[in-house]
Amino acid sequence: NPRIFQDYIAVKEKYAKYLPHSAGRYAAKRFRKAQCPIVERLTNSMMMHGRNNGKKLMTV
Repeated sequence: NPRIFQDYIAVKEKYAKYLPHSAGRYAAKRFRKAQCPIVERLTNSMMMHGRNNGKKLMTV
């Protein structure tokens, strides 16, 4: 059911971004990562596994 995830995925117009590099502090509070744009969350998840860690500009 897609309505279950509405609170946890930021897809509203308020969260729309062109570049997925906001340097936002989304881990400072509980559930704040739900306000992170979905494109930025995708790029953050792509920079995993050691050698790719912290290379967000290469991911973009």
